Amino acid sequence: MIMISSYRPFPVWVRLFGFCACIPYILILVLAKSEIEQGYFQLLLGLGYFLIEVTAVSWGIYFLKILNADRKK
Repeated sequence: MIMISSYRPFPVWVRLFGFCACIPYILILVLAKSEIEQGYFQLLLGLGYFLIEVTAVSWGIYFLKILNADRKK
């Protein structure tokens, strides 16, 4: 996800969604290694899933804008 989000032709707002979607999963890895109570895992998994879906929709909007611009030419 980080590699896809660092793709330069994407606008900043699309790349930002992609990077934000990685944060909950990185936190889960850190919490799992530190053996902290796993009660937060469910919240982080839900948040991570939501952010990935938002990122996918933003990619779709970006590609639809490109398609619309090409059709108008």
